[in-house]
Amino acid sequence: MLDKLAPSVSPAENGSSATGSADDDITLSKLEEELLSLLVGRELYGLQITQAFEQVSRGKRKLSIGTLYPTLSRLEEKGLVSSRMADRPSDDK
Repeated sequence: MLDKLAPSVSPAENGSSATGSADDDITLSKLEEELLSLLVGRELYGLQITQAFEQVSRGKRKLSIGTLYPTLSRLEEKGLVSSRMADRPSDDK
């Protein structure tokens, strides 16, 4: 049986960075910066992102899916992350 598909997000591979060059005018919100820092060098599913966000804040902040996906969409429009559909990882260990 095929696992459900889930979006996976990773840093963009086009060489863009949050700081950009002198010619780039990329303005990021604090949340966008925090999400980018969570994604540096790794690919995460949405639920993994929300869990990592809560973990790095030591449980003081939670990120809802309703906030996460629009923020990731803005980052993708800016060319800073890319998303793809992938098989959901198995819960088996």
